[in-house]
Amino acid sequence: MTREAGAVSAADRGHASIGAAGIFFPPVMIPRPKRRPFVRAIPAILCLTLIAVATISEGQNEAPAARISSIIDHRVQSRPGLNLVVGYVDKEGSRVFSAGSRKLDGRTVFEIGSLTKVFTGILLAEAVRRGEVALDQPVTELMPAGFKFASPETGRVTLLDLAGHGAGLPRMPGNWEPKDPKNPYAGYKTRDLYAALAGENGGGRSGSAYQYSNFGYGLLGHLLARRAGTDYKTLVVDRVCRPLGMNDTRIRLTSGMQKRFTQGHDGAGEPVPPWDFGVLAGCGALRSTADDLLKLLGACAGLNRTPLNPSLLEAARARRPGPVPEMRVGLGWMVLTAEGRQVVMHDGGTSGFGAFMGYTTEPRAGVIVLSNTGILAENISDIGLHLLDERIPLNQAPRRVKLPTEVLETYLGRYQVPDGPIITITRGGDGLLYQEGDEEKPTPIEALNEDEFYFKAFAGIRIRFRKDARGRVGGMTILAPGQEIEAPRMD
Repeated sequence: MTREAGAVSAADRGHASIGAAGIFFPPVMIPRPKRRPFVRAIPAILCLTLIAVATISEGQNEAPAARISSIIDHRVQSRPGLNLVVGYVDKEGSRVFSAGSRKLDGRTVFEIGSLTKVFTGILLAEAVRRGEVALDQPVTELMPAGFKFASPETGRVTLLDLAGHGAGLPRMPGNWEPKDPKNPYAGYKTRDLYAALAGENGGGRSGSAYQYSNFGYGLLGHLLARRAGTDYKTLVVDRVCRPLGMNDTRIRLTSGMQKRFTQGHDGAGEPVPPWDFGVLAGCGALRSTADDLLKLLGACAGLNRTPLNPSLLEAARARRPGPVPEMRVGLGWMVLTAEGRQVVMHDGGTSGFGAFMGYTTEPRAGVIVLSNTGILAENISDIGLHLLDERIPLNQAPRRVKLPTEVLETYLGRYQVPDGPIITITRGGDGLLYQEGDEEKPTPIEALNEDEFYFKAFAGIRIRFRKDARGRVGGMTILAPGQEIEAPRMD
């Protein structure tokens, strides 16, 4: 075992699908194409619900090399095709481990998706420290002179609202319509962002309840760069990466990084192209390595002093309610509290990569987990959380059962997601096949019991068929951490 990261979700991964089918359950980065209206607003932190209800057992918080290697070796053995890189830093220094069929190490470059939001949060804290902006400053003061929001309420949204996912903005802008589903953020420009804010679907209200928003973080990154008189990719390098000595964390890859950039894969193991970001870069555009991210985590955990330490402390301060009672939101970071102990963390992903990073200050330690398989396929945040606090359990792989043919045939048919696609369930091998809309290739689902099935390629997402008093199947419920999506049967 030698190096990697990430928790859904998706998040937050343009156009990720379950296998070749199109069930776009996004984690941190998965956006929601307007023309593909299936509900996919899975919480950015895919495993939060699981963590919140997990039984926490006693244990010592140690992370020896043998234990880390055992955990990741077991994970890749149970999920063929998965490659992991795990980095660990504490008072003894930094160590990197890897597992899988590919030769990956601490210098291998990955897309890190919504881990970028942590960098955007640090940029906000640093801009406040420099006196350029204030946390309670409304966005209307940072937009071009004369800009008119569709709703005055949107203009009163503050920078803290954006950073804390409390701006009431949707996950993606209303006019976000990817031209290339395999590279969904490419081509979205400043004029498009402004049109979304000025349009009737701009939305936004200061002090709203938690609602994870790539739209909001893309806007936040843009406004901070605009105030500094530069662009986001330059700002993040000048104010975060260079002060921390992070020479392999960039949006635009250097020639050296390009040679070390690993191929990403979707949940079915198929290669997928990298993502390019436009004006929404602040929500997920960065690429990085385990070695580089350990430098950030070491500084955040207080293991070394840097010019950024005051801003790092401010970014990690819990300020707003999060998606579950045990979690609050800082500036970019999520702060999980379990029995009085805090873990500061975030996860991320794109269609081909998964990432997690987190740290604790008691003891002072940090963990980075990186994967070159899309995050929803391999919910790996549990590895990082478990290494930071052994009381947080590792996910257990589901155990399938074989159902009689007559039982399987009761589920065959079509199901309608409200304001979404038609889902068709057919037979396949000794199980069932899931097909969304007109997708050409269905995805296998396997039985956990007579009524509940799981996607082998996508950890954390299941289907439960509903029966009436006479035993007739009347619909399905798609289950993901923190969300249930109903789909009544059509025939």
